[in-house]
Amino acid sequence: MTGSSANVEQQREAMRESQPNLPAKHLALSILTGLLLVLLFPNFSVGFLAWIALVPLLLVIYEAEPKLSFFLGWLSGIIFFAGLNYWLLVLYSLVNILAILAWTGLAVFEGLFIGVFALGASIIRRNYAGWVRLFVIPAGWVGLELIRSVGWWGFPWGLLGYSQQPFFALTQIASVTGVYGVSFLIFMLNVSLIEILTAPLEKRRNALRYLLVALIVMSNVVIAGSYMLKSTVKNRTAKKSKSNLRVVAVQGSISQEDKWDPSKEDYIKRTYYRLTDNAKKYRPYLVVWPETAHPSFLLHDQFYLNRLKLLAKRNNYYLIVGSLHLGDKSRQYNSAIQISPRGRVLKRYEKIHLVLFGEYIPFEFIGDIFSRFEKLSWLGESIMPGNEYTVFTTERGKFSTVICFESADANLCRRMVGKGARLLTVITNDAWFGKTAAAAQHLQISSFRAVENGVYLLQVANTGISGVVDPRGRILTRSSLFKRQLLAGEVSFKDSKTFYNKWGDVFAYLCLLLFLGCLIRVFF
Repeated sequence: MTGSSANVEQQREAMRESQPNLPAKHLALSILTGLLLVLLFPNFSVGFLAWIALVPLLLVIYEAEPKLSFFLGWLSGIIFFAGLNYWLLVLYSLVNILAILAWTGLAVFEGLFIGVFALGASIIRRNYAGWVRLFVIPAGWVGLELIRSVGWWGFPWGLLGYSQQPFFALTQIASVTGVYGVSFLIFMLNVSLIEILTAPLEKRRNALRYLLVALIVMSNVVIAGSYMLKSTVKNRTAKKSKSNLRVVAVQGSISQEDKWDPSKEDYIKRTYYRLTDNAKKYRPYLVVWPETAHPSFLLHDQFYLNRLKLLAKRNNYYLIVGSLHLGDKSRQYNSAIQISPRGRVLKRYEKIHLVLFGEYIPFEFIGDIFSRFEKLSWLGESIMPGNEYTVFTTERGKFSTVICFESADANLCRRMVGKGARLLTVITNDAWFGKTAAAAQHLQISSFRAVENGVYLLQVANTGISGVVDPRGRILTRSSLFKRQLLAGEVSFKDSKTFYNKWGDVFAYLCLLLFLGCLIRVFF
């Protein structure tokens, strides 16, 4: 341990002795951070609180022992994810036991990542000087965000950077680092503040240097982002509009209760057919339906499929239809089907990244347990994953469609663009979540995929929120929640490549390696 670290340890011990109620204070601070994190995201969307929201938890990490830091960090995480994902209680509204199990289980599991971060950050705090902490502790947060976003357990909801979606000059860094770069900046400022708060009075002026460095880094990011925004406006004005094309999102607003009711199938088909026919008034190039908008297997529903082919041909637009697909051996796929203006079915995308417990159940023994609840829950026969990063081709350009939760999978969207897509569409059924914040959170997440890949994005939701997002993450137009409507907007096929699209999450992986490397050095 260095001399400066030893001094810090002595100061911490002295502080601990002078504050007998420290555990109670730490408990309150951990709860406070959990609550503040909830306020960052829809429906509250108080994004500016992010710049101080982690200070209470960091004070715990800087004062408490590593073991206690872990448990209090875990508590902060549980509160955060329980508040953020309260809409799970609506999703499982028919089965109260499953609702509580899913809601609490997810909060406890996701909260573990914040607990592990707090443990690691506490160790870093005790063994490294301030300049190292300023960069390594934020790197640890980013590394844990990365780990909880990948793999079959991946649930990249509530990443800190998403809270800054309206601050476009800042979020442009996502075109280089992904959303994780925004998370890093937020956390670095929080660390600089806690360094000032915990420094002895005689050294507080020196600690101000950490804040100054954090502000300089942020200012450079904002200046660069502002320049990118201005250049985009100039280019758009210069090239007005030969390259632009009109797209229409068909928001059928079919309730979840009606969606799979066999007696409502004809009603749903008529509704979507009528809306799609009405879309002709916008003279669109592309019309898109939401996820599983067709209430059965479209490619096996020959009569209705022929009607849609004739409709696309008569109105001269491409049509993307969300539908289940029945493949070989009666395997079901969640699909997006492309119909051309010539009335032909061209391609089909089959969803790759399925929703755990929503579309499939891992491990046979877990499936046996859930089969007991199948008649009570939303679960039906498991969906099979696709394996092809499908790119749809048109005369004007290429695009890809991702389905529902896949828009939270930054790497999947990046691969679509890497395969040649110059426009992304997201089709989803957020009717599950009722009139909660889930739909707004979903669109917020999707908007970062546009920034990361430098392309336009069209999100089409059954009950909302649908929206058109430009390559800088600005939501140009959006629909209302639970309103049947056509949402029209202008997009173009963007041929620009970003650093993130080429290299992916290299920044986040470097952060993880830096954090782990510093931890390993402590013990070896």
